[in-house]
Amino acid sequence: MNSFEQLVRERRTVQDFLPESVDWKVVERCLALSLWVPNHKITFPWLFKRLGKVAREEIAAQHLLATKKKLGDSWTADMARAIRSKFVDPAEILLLGIKKSNPAQEKEDFATLAASVTVLSLALWQEGVGVKWATGSYSRHPNVLESAQFNQQTHSPEGVLIIGRAARVPLPVARPELANFLSFSP
Repeated sequence: MNSFEQLVRERRTVQDFLPESVDWKVVERCLALSLWVPNHKITFPWLFKRLGKVAREEIAAQHLLATKKKLGDSWTADMARAIRSKFVDPAEILLLGIKKSNPAQEKEDFATLAASVTVLSLALWQEGVGVKWATGSYSRHPNVLESAQFNQQTHSPEGVLIIGRAARVPLPVARPELANFLSFSP
């Protein structure tokens, strides 16, 4: 197996992060690499907002409220601590967006963003850094967008990237055979 194939097969979505920093220059270099993905009509649709303490606390607060509402009486203080650490412990959180346009172009631009996230995730994994792309409603909450100074007039929010050192690496999930998805038309 070549090194690229090994990297693709070994990369995991990280759920739990250590409270350790990651050199921003490493993240920045990997972000710059992610801009080289195919980009239909060369629209350069990306927006990456690096979130500071205030915006991260707001994301944690919105996620706490949504989870507490969903769980009702089964809510515990331990759950609250775990949710808060999910947004405070990781080294970086980036709010993602794409330029607003017509629906067809926005679909193409979302594909470009997804490809960028894939390249970024692989590049960071190679550096020993994990990533999770989260698209929960908390990532689009008006308070979160305001604290991040996210301009909804020009961009659509597309979730957050949580970046940091993995507290644990999830086991691989078996993948179906290619034959399940590949067909031939004469």
